[in-house]
Amino acid sequence: GMTEGAYSVAKGWVIGVRRHKHVAFVDLDLYDRKEQFVVREDVMDRLGDLVDKLRPESYVEIAYVRDGKDNVVKDIKVINEAKDVYPYKVIRHADPYDHSIAKLNIRHVMFKNPLFRDILEIRAHFIRAIQLYLDSNGFIEISTPVISPVTYYGKDSAFKLDFNGFEAYLNQCNAYYLEDALLGFPKVYSLIPSFRAERIDSPRYLNEYWHLKGEMANYDLYGVMDFMERFVSDLVADLANKFQEKILNLNKDFDPNSFKAPFYRIDYDEAVEVIRRTNPNFQWGMQIGSVEEKILSQHFDKPFWVMHLPRKTQPFPYRLKPDNKEKTLTADLIFPWHGEVLGVAEKIYKMDELLERVRTDGLPDNNEENYRWYIELRDMGLPPHSGFGVGVERFLKAVLNAPHVRDVTPFPRLYEHRPVP
Repeated sequence: GMTEGAYSVAKGWVIGVRRHKHVAFVDLDLYDRKEQFVVREDVMDRLGDLVDKLRPESYVEIAYVRDGKDNVVKDIKVINEAKDVYPYKVIRHADPYDHSIAKLNIRHVMFKNPLFRDILEIRAHFIRAIQLYLDSNGFIEISTPVISPVTYYGKDSAFKLDFNGFEAYLNQCNAYYLEDALLGFPKVYSLIPSFRAERIDSPRYLNEYWHLKGEMANYDLYGVMDFMERFVSDLVADLANKFQEKILNLNKDFDPNSFKAPFYRIDYDEAVEVIRRTNPNFQWGMQIGSVEEKILSQHFDKPFWVMHLPRKTQPFPYRLKPDNKEKTLTADLIFPWHGEVLGVAEKIYKMDELLERVRTDGLPDNNEENYRWYIELRDMGLPPHSGFGVGVERFLKAVLNAPHVRDVTPFPRLYEHRPVP
């Protein structure tokens, strides 16, 4: 007989057994690939019973040798036997975008689905690629807190918690902390979850999502827009380069050129005109929501910016447009048919300008005490700066043409769904 050392060993899940009179075939899922193993007649006496009893999804170890193209089985050991708790076969072959099968309550089983694995592998690579890209562009990553004394968009959409008797909130947006970090570094970013308590059931909303935020000293609105155009182009090109085949399996119409800069730029005023042709009830000053984004999407074949959004819709640290104080130095980048994926803004860095905006538009929750440290930065020689914010799931949803942001994160937290698993 052969010595033990000459065998190869494979460990994986049983996904198929075909038994014939003198030969059997066992298919294993080995994470990154499927392999077939042949149980030949000479070992059937010894292993036949075991093969007959192999349960699908059990985790097994197979010792085998290569013979031409065949993996010839010498021994099989069951390491952990599976029970028929779930319709594994259905889940393995399900389209993860089909929510009638890929239900949230079986999310913990979806890791056995090869397309779901591809989505998560692409996601993991994307997050690393963001960090490498920003690092190579001179950014420093700042670890910002998840427990915050301030909100960004007001208490109504914040998750409240009691922190040693103080009222605090789960991070809604950590831009304040990144602006502070500009006293130490010229370009800073963080990539952590943000939490929004909005009661919205929409394909672009998660109550917990991964949020890339950055701040850049001495960049104005146009500078940060140019930088983000390169960011989008380069990161999509990187994904296309590494995962062309896997992306096309998920999004058959994927074309990296449709994410290539330069992007279109329209002013909010122009956007309002276009929207009003379809919906005459849309008023100047309203927020552009998903319905309006769809109307605008009909006119563009690649991402487009809507610039100079009305001050009523934009938080207080954003600068007002010098020649029209009803508008702000902000822009949202909309991916056609997927909606807003990222936003940029020029921030107020001078004290008198900030206090004037606070006087006219107020602070979130009118809580001056908790914002004092942030406001004081303007008396410390804070440099002029602009910021950006990107929803990781929204970006991936657009590239992979997923129907919902829940499809590109392993354990989504959604309004009106129990947080299980």
